[in-house]
Amino acid sequence: MGATVGLDFVGAIRKVLAGSPKPLSLSGIRRALPMPLRSIPAETFAGVLRRQVAAQVVVLYPRHRSAQDRYWNRPLGVHLEQLLRTALRAGPLTWSEIRRRLPAYAKVKAESVLEEQVARGRIHRHPPAGRLGPRYSLTPAEPYFYLRPELDALLRRLEGLGFSRKQLRESASDFLQEEEWSETAREAAAQVNYTMPVRSFGNSFDACLVPLAES
Repeated sequence: MGATVGLDFVGAIRKVLAGSPKPLSLSGIRRALPMPLRSIPAETFAGVLRRQVAAQVVVLYPRHRSAQDRYWNRPLGVHLEQLLRTALRAGPLTWSEIRRRLPAYAKVKAESVLEEQVARGRIHRHPPAGRLGPRYSLTPAEPYFYLRPELDALLRRLEGLGFSRKQLRESASDFLQEEEWSETAREAAAQVNYTMPVRSFGNSFDACLVPLAES
């Protein structure tokens, strides 16, 4: 009977950790257990968790905001990814800004996890903006963010030459239309250049075969 109760207790702990979105302390696990299992002595509770950690079924996590160790059924890398994504929910941040939002125990390994997430396309590295260096975001970079200040600076310089803002906007619109037409023409020319040599080569090849056949 005792072995059955023990197995039920271990299974209940695993179920609590599997359903938790984050690592839990011993007290947190206890509160999530069914009522009959909460009365198990703390020493027995801790011993079970230590054995689960030794068996690599449960992962031991650093302490955070309490004197208790924490436990989860997922590796530290998964937790660090969660912390990074949480930090980036507010918008793009530089690494130094991200680091300031992380708990102390996460700062050592979080940068390597960040680079791994970038390589997998789960987090996006944005081009540097001014002197801040690259920023990181949950979404790809938008060209508008980088084009707007450059365009404003260009318009101000040209206004200094005596052109009005209306003139510059009209000229810019014309220029962009010309650019679009040029791009369309280049694509059409590339398509023609891709197909023409095949027909030309085929005709030349047939022409070469005629004298050979007659001889």
